[in-house]
Amino acid sequence: MVLPLAGGRQASQIIGLLNCGGSAGLLLFGVVPRNHTLMEYEPKYKWQETWPGEVGLDGKPLQDFQGSDGETPIGRIRLEEAGPMKGKWQWSGHGPRKVKRHLPHQGYSMTAREAARMAEEYYDTLLANNDLRKQ
Repeated sequence: MVLPLAGGRQASQIIGLLNCGGSAGLLLFGVVPRNHTLMEYEPKYKWQETWPGEVGLDGKPLQDFQGSDGETPIGRIRLEEAGPMKGKWQWSGHGPRKVKRHLPHQGYSMTAREAARMAEEYYDTLLANNDLRKQ
């Protein structure tokens, strides 16, 4: 995707979209200039298939993963197969039960790695906001 920027410049990739809800709509962040090499995010937590062996609408393995910090679920990412967000990765943040949640807790990203980063950041912020940060 190429986006026009101020001054006639163009951006080649949107790194993420957050669904802010209400009148705020979608918040765009992390636009990467054309011909710019982006270091790929390296996930901090363990990610595995949500349903190993299941196939999607196209007969290919489902692109659906869940992250964990030990026994605690930290989030889920999945590739949208259809609809207006087709080709985008949906992320949702999870965490320990019985804690104060914060928003946004879900959104869309252009890559699986970026979606994992968003879910992991949600989880880390959730821990920090509830004084549960690991030492």
